[in-house]
Amino acid sequence: TMTPFWSALRQASEAVAPTSDRLPCPALRSVVHYGAPEVDEKSFETILECLRVRTVRGSRLDELNIAVYHREEKHYEALRAKYLPSLSVLVGQVTYVDDLEACPSVYSTPGSSSVSE
Repeated sequence: TMTPFWSALRQASEAVAPTSDRLPCPALRSVVHYGAPEVDEKSFETILECLRVRTVRGSRLDELNIAVYHREEKHYEALRAKYLPSLSVLVGQVTYVDDLEACPSVYSTPGSSSVSE
C-alpha cells in the first residue's frame, strides 16, 4: 500500500531533527502513486501527517498524483470529498483519480510509486 512510503518519509523527517527545519529529501517536489492498492482513511491520514511536517519545514510538494482502482465508487467519492481539500492546501497540484488510465505510463508500472526532485 501507499502507507509505508509516507510513514517512512514522515518518520525520517521527524527523526532528522524534530525541532529543526532540516528534512530528508528536501528537494522532493513530485510524488506519483500509480496502481497502488485501494487506499483508505489511514492512508490519507498518514499522507497528510507527512505533508504537514514537510510544509512547516519549507519543503512543500509541487505535485501529488494518485491513480488507483476502487471497487466501490461511493468509497472513492467519500475519500475524495474528505481529503482532497486538505491535500490541496499542502500540495501545489493534487490529482486523485479512480482510473489507472488517467496516470501517465511514463511514471512507472502499476503497483509502484515514483518520486522526483
